[in-house]
Amino acid sequence: MRRRAFTLVELTVVIGVLMLLTSLLIPMVAKAHRVAVRSRMKADIATIGSGLEAYRIDQRDYPRLSDSQSGGVEVDGAVLLCWALVSPGPATQDGTDGPGFRLRGTHGTTYGPYINPGSFHISGTDDISAEILDRNERPIHYCPANPGANVHAANGFVADSYYGGATGPKPMFDHGYFEYCLDLKTLQGMMGDYNNTGGIEADESAAWTGSYILWCAGPNGIFGPDPDKIVLKPDGTVDYARSPSDDVTNFTP
Repeated sequence: MRRRAFTLVELTVVIGVLMLLTSLLIPMVAKAHRVAVRSRMKADIATIGSGLEAYRIDQRDYPRLSDSQSGGVEVDGAVLLCWALVSPGPATQDGTDGPGFRLRGTHGTTYGPYINPGSFHISGTDDISAEILDRNERPIHYCPANPGANVHAANGFVADSYYGGATGPKPMFDHGYFEYCLDLKTLQGMMGDYNNTGGIEADESAAWTGSYILWCAGPNGIFGPDPDKIVLKPDGTVDYARSPSDDVTNFTP
């Protein structure tokens, strides 16, 4: 009996079908990967939030920048977060080697780490530069809220410098904690200030007014809306309410 082989036309059709299926499958696999990464990042944010609550119980407040803590060295919120929850430095910096710290040099109670260092990537072993990294190896940013701030006031959301200046009402959040990794308008827009007036007006609603912000750029590595999916208002500005973003924060569902 003669064995019939595939013809060239049949092979071409099979290859074409395989290529079509592959072109359909790759985007689905990539999307599933992004969803999985984002889910893990949200879980990490929740773990860090639990660590911040434990820190607050011990220290009676959330981590904040001050000269007494930093020794005059200016650090941003990502470094402060690692400093407070992990403290990976040597004993010469905080009184204890490795994770953990003392408030009185070589004496007194050793606090922390408030999260398991083995569950996170840490960028270094120096208290004044180490950062907790997200699943994309980028810093997890942190900013505490100013107690008593009013997001409905003029310039009530964010200030360009630490502590919001020496005079006047303090804003909800100090943009300096982010070391300008976030564009100021992006931060305000995603927090609910859609018209970029600095505060939340009658036709707006604050996305969140909690005690602190934890913020990651998301799987695409870009803060704010996805550049390929930005929706513009008639005046040409970004419509943050309708522009999707994969950023991961502690105030998004």
